[in-house]
Amino acid sequence: MKQGRESTSSNRGVVHTLAQVGTKGSASNPKNRFVLVSGKGSDARDLKTIRSRAKRKFVSLTMVLELIDIAVKKKNAALEKQFRNTYYCLDTINVANGRIYGKYCKNRVCTVCLAIRKAELINKYYDTVREWESPQLLTLTVKSIPARSLRAVIIQIKQIFDKIIEKHKKRHQRGKGPKLMGIYSIESNFNPKRRTYNPHFHIITNNKETSEILLSEWIGRAKPGKVLRCSQDLRPIYDSKKALIEVIKYGSKIFTAKDLENRIKGESKRSIYIHALYTIVEAFYKTRVFGHFGFSSKKIVNPTYPAQVLTDFEKYNYSPTQKDWMDEAGTKTLAGYIPTDELIEILEKRIDRDSF
Repeated sequence: MKQGRESTSSNRGVVHTLAQVGTKGSASNPKNRFVLVSGKGSDARDLKTIRSRAKRKFVSLTMVLELIDIAVKKKNAALEKQFRNTYYCLDTINVANGRIYGKYCKNRVCTVCLAIRKAELINKYYDTVREWESPQLLTLTVKSIPARSLRAVIIQIKQIFDKIIEKHKKRHQRGKGPKLMGIYSIESNFNPKRRTYNPHFHIITNNKETSEILLSEWIGRAKPGKVLRCSQDLRPIYDSKKALIEVIKYGSKIFTAKDLENRIKGESKRSIYIHALYTIVEAFYKTRVFGHFGFSSKKIVNPTYPAQVLTDFEKYNYSPTQKDWMDEAGTKTLAGYIPTDELIEILEKRIDRDSF
């Protein structure tokens, strides 16, 4: 597969116009029109970020149409509404004074909003983790389970984890144990070969002692045969930022290798198992999947920007066929994004619609 084609290309009819933002024309700037925007907006000349969002919009739009269909068939109105909000996420972009403004859905299934949230969390917790002298990366997992059990097991293991933290918080307050500190996320993988799900925790702890206490409690509280010691993992952290990226995830992995053994060998093509993704999203619905314990998180005070009325702006609407935002005249794109052949193949030919 050809790679690296996420750029401008004259032979595909794409015209990159970020250097020309703010230009006026009769089609894009008629008289007496305005738009109300909030926030500071994004830098319209940051090609890397804008093209990244175009890519994520393309992925999200393709997936969410499939998810809407499943939610309708399952008569899950709450998820259907959430998916439809994601469909319209960043659907329209307004450009003025070198800034880009749009509305975001902030849903977990939206790859655009997840990327923004991930950056915010890394910024929030990086300084804390970097100050720990010997941070550890701990993975706590249970035996794989069928789809019908996923939500119940997620709720159960979350309760167990919370009880462990609360127990040792009280022990420390009474002077009978160390203070446990850490950052955690809970997610689930899908195994297409066995058609099972594997909910698990990723945890960054402040030291090995904390990890060993959590590990011991995790195994000790498990029902016989449900937790295997060999499946748990504990290792030192040498790169705090990389570890944070690993931990800051939200409940599901979009791409799944068709065969896990081939993935290890580097021979497998990635696919999207859309029913499995729906099952995971449904199982984590209204469940907190990220948190910290034992310390006060860094408070980030974001500056407030009053809403403003734009009268001199360019409006771009997302075009599924162009996989980019187009101006109102339909003559130019915003980002000049062209997806890779592999991504197109995955989204057009490798969405597995079988139920699991």
